[in-house]
Amino acid sequence: MGEPAGDIHGVIARMQAIETSLPRTDGVGYFNRLYLAVTRAVHEDIDGRPTFEDPDFLARLDVVFANFYFAAYDDWAAGGACPDACRPLFAAREHAWRRPIQFAIAGMNAHINHDLPLAVVATCEESGLAPEKASPSTATSSA
Repeated sequence: MGEPAGDIHGVIARMQAIETSLPRTDGVGYFNRLYLAVTRAVHEDIDGRPTFEDPDFLARLDVVFANFYFAAYDDWAAGGACPDACRPLFAAREHAWRRPIQFAIAGMNAHINHDLPLAVVATCEESGLAPEKASPSTATSSA
């Protein structure tokens, strides 16, 4: 079990640690590798060529969001309860019928549909913001 990540570098390091700890054919590993690739791409956009209106907010959201995954992973690994949305990913990870795409999709589905709304609210509260319909992520460009 690890500590929550404090920044995007910690998120990437934790995902790399999870990847190296799992057998290559572990179903959670398929999801973790996909998530790591997405996280690296977000990191490159934030650090190299910001394409987001508020890269600092996105960087923090990325960390808060990933920590939900890490908490579910740690809870399951310790034999505890994890969110219902994550159970199919963790419970079926060693079945012979598994296909990598099933785990990548199951993990992304659970993480996005369950954890992302919680992460957005937590990040907004932490930042003193309120999610709004016309926020930068939903506002239309005048260009």
